[in-house]
Formats: sequence, C-alpha cells, structure tokens
Amino acid sequence: MIQVFRKKPSDFKTHVYVTAAYVKHEDKILILQLSQEKEEAFHYGVPAGKLENGELPEDGMERELFEETGIRIDSKDSIRSLDLLFMRKPKCDYIYHLFEVTLAELPEIHLSKEHQAYRWLSLEEISTLPLMLGAIEAIEFYKELQK
Repeated sequence: MIQVFRKKPSDFKTHVYVTAAYVKHEDKILILQLSQEKEEAFHYGVPAGKLENGELPEDGMERELFEETGIRIDSKDSIRSLDLLFMRKPKCDYIYHLFEVTLAELPEIHLSKEHQAYRWLSLEEISTLPLMLGAIEAIEFYKELQK
C-alpha cells in the first residue's frame, strides 16, 4: 500500500529521495517494464531511482536515466524540473522529484537488467497498463502539470 500527498504531511519523516524522468518525444512518454526479478515484476513505471549521498535531484535523474536506458542528456535546456510528491509506504516516507525531459529525436534504448521492455505511449495509454505502486498517482499529477 502507498499513500501519495501533494503537500508534505506534518508527520512526514523523509527516509529516501527519489527522482523520476518523464521522457517525452512528441506526444509520447517513455515507460519501462520491470524485470521478473524485481519486487513489482512486470509492472511499468518511468525511469526513476533513489538519489545517492549528496547527489542533487537533477544529477540523480540524469544518472538513473542513463543507467536504466542508456539515454544521455545533451542539453540542460531539454530538462524541466516539475514538482515534488510526498509518498508513504508502510515503513518508508520518500520525496519524489518529477522531471520532464523533452527529446527532439527518438533515442536508442539500452535497458538495464532492472527492466525487460520499454514502450513509448500517450498518457492515456500508460494509464491502462499495470503500473508500479504510486505510479498511477504520479502520472495523474504529471497530467495536471501539463495543462
């Protein structure tokens, strides 16, 4: 079970910082399917991961994006910091940094062992997939930020 908040709850105790890349090409978003070895096997989510000690959110997003997909960001102009969500799992509170990365051309994707497939889909198509815990709420929040 997961709870997702747009404002930081008064009893929120941050354990982890997570950064996520909403990689956009035209009207499609890059979505990754977790491999069968992962806790939420076969579920989908955007490229994301925990920040390492002292890492800035944007740097962590670029590192995770490269590690999970092989995508290198050439221009900082293609990155937009969007907002934060506050997520709570039973034993962990974490801050989720959302970034949008806009690409002019479709990149070649090289998946890490964490993922077994990827797709470029519209936000509506993504909503029909089995998504990771918290991903539905994050996608809905991302949709609102697009208006």
